[in-house]
Amino acid sequence: MTEVRVPTLGESVTEATVATWFKKPGDAVQADEMLCELETDKVTVEVPAPTAGTLGEIIAAEGETVGVDALLATINAGEAAAAAPKAAAATAGASASAAAVDVMVPTLGESVTEATVSTWFKQVGDTVAQDEMLCELETDKVSVEVPSPAAGVLTEIIAAEGATVDASAKLGVISSGEGATAAAAPAAAPAPAQAAATAGAKNAPSAEKMMAEKGLDANTVAGTLSGWQAALAVAASLGGEMSRERLLEAAIHHAEKGFPATGNQSRTTTAKLAELKGLPGYDEAFLLNGIVPEEGDLFRQERLGATLRRLAADGFGSFYTGALAQDIAADLARAGSPVSADDLAAHKALTCAPLSVQLSTGTVWNMPPPTQGLSSLMILGLFDRLGVKDAEGFAHIHGLVEAIKQAFIIRNAHVQDPAAMDVDPADFLKPADLDARAARIDPETALPWPVPAKDGDTIWMGAIDDAGNAVSFIQSIYWEFGSGIVLEDTGILWQNRGSSFSLRDGDVNRLAPGRRPFHTLNPAMAELTDGKILSYGTMGGEGQPQTQAQFFTRHVAFGQPIQPALDAPRFLLGRTWGDTGTNLKLESRFDPALVEDLAAAGHDTEVIAPFSDLMGHAGGVSIRGDGVMEGGSDPRADGKAAGV
Repeated sequence: MTEVRVPTLGESVTEATVATWFKKPGDAVQADEMLCELETDKVTVEVPAPTAGTLGEIIAAEGETVGVDALLATINAGEAAAAAPKAAAATAGASASAAAVDVMVPTLGESVTEATVSTWFKQVGDTVAQDEMLCELETDKVSVEVPSPAAGVLTEIIAAEGATVDASAKLGVISSGEGATAAAAPAAAPAPAQAAATAGAKNAPSAEKMMAEKGLDANTVAGTLSGWQAALAVAASLGGEMSRERLLEAAIHHAEKGFPATGNQSRTTTAKLAELKGLPGYDEAFLLNGIVPEEGDLFRQERLGATLRRLAADGFGSFYTGALAQDIAADLARAGSPVSADDLAAHKALTCAPLSVQLSTGTVWNMPPPTQGLSSLMILGLFDRLGVKDAEGFAHIHGLVEAIKQAFIIRNAHVQDPAAMDVDPADFLKPADLDARAARIDPETALPWPVPAKDGDTIWMGAIDDAGNAVSFIQSIYWEFGSGIVLEDTGILWQNRGSSFSLRDGDVNRLAPGRRPFHTLNPAMAELTDGKILSYGTMGGEGQPQTQAQFFTRHVAFGQPIQPALDAPRFLLGRTWGDTGTNLKLESRFDPALVEDLAAAGHDTEVIAPFSDLMGHAGGVSIRGDGVMEGGSDPRADGKAAGV
């Protein structure tokens, strides 16, 4: 028997009220599955199951006041605990049938017809997971990693190390199928917080419906509110005392009383009007008497204000369970969404350990998969090794672009739901790996591009207090207006982050029950060798790691103050937020001679307007060891840096 006890509630908080039990005695539970919710005068606290099993006795009923470490319930070993052995037995009893799958040379790039097999990472007889890296090819222009096309056993290597192969050659053979899969070695275990997302997962109703219809985007449960709740708990543990009501006060006021429409809002609404006009709830929420609001027009969202009031009163958890959740589910059903009340109730936020990279200037942190935080860190780690001494010249811009390419190759090949990854993303940030990849960067010639791009859109905010507590925060609805659907009763604009899933078999980021989609959100933070703490980030999908790298190198590596580093001209490689081009776009404020040098090196360049929205809306805040703070906001955005 395992005891479930009241967790730490935050500094100076000694008791809580049991608000809601999500399970009843006799229910099967999974480790980290949410059992109940506690309310204090400062924060809402969710209590996860410490182990898998069956909920035994509930000691503290709803409405009861409990102290820290008080006994809430017990968990007995049961069905959930026995599920894993049963699954193992089923796998062991699988058919031994297998099929041969050829490993072929992938696309090598324009005008490249042959490559040399440089390294095999697997030997004949080794088990492999789908998309696990098998070997690496070298051409005169690029290194190409070859992933496994299927899970199974490597049965034959046809092209040995050192062999020259053409673009259509067979490299090896994988024995695939049920029998081969059963024999394969298990993937590395995910971190506990990541495992909680998929342990014992079953097909959500939305996923079942989507996969049956084979035509809908995978529209996931909105996770922002559970993230807010988790952040509030962290803040309370650090001594924070601000209530939900106070946190939401300004948002409620502006939703109900109105605010001046921004220029960016007016321009974006105009650009997307033909696409979104007439969708459920859109016109009422984002148009004024059927007309796009002009900059400065008073803009209200009264239904959303009422929903924010309910969240302030009932807690952020009410978005997923309770009366508000039922209203949201009913709204979604009326709008034709496959997301159900069961999907909402099953959701919970996860905390995870960040990735980090050690640079000559300090340590930088970012988010692990399924975000592209790995890319942002790899870019900085690779550029740090290039030895560039001066800002804004060819070595700076070319070096960053080539580091971005190397990082995006890894991102596109591997980054997905971490529970499905067969590699440790931290391995790509080890000094030896970064050294090897940096050596592949030609200081004078561009690597052929593009590779397939990722989509995305977001906003970033950062904050630092006088004690040095720092936050780097990103929130996103994916596209400019998310799904374009505004829920009828609640006024919530529903996101479409699930659109980044693929429905194509074999894709790294393919849709599956319980999986999390790749997303572009990657808020960054750094602790520098001079004692400075820096929080920074940007919106802009594919461009986020690129904008971060340009800001960081200018501010940290080359000593520019935050605001000038944000003001400086920027580039964008590939397509991103609202754009389909795959070339290297440079704002017109770059030196024309530099643009010519980049083109001569093989970059497909395009000069675009200055201060373009395509370059993201970045920002940064910092605090020095002596307490001096600095902040800046992108002139391309509507945001501001402010001291409060």
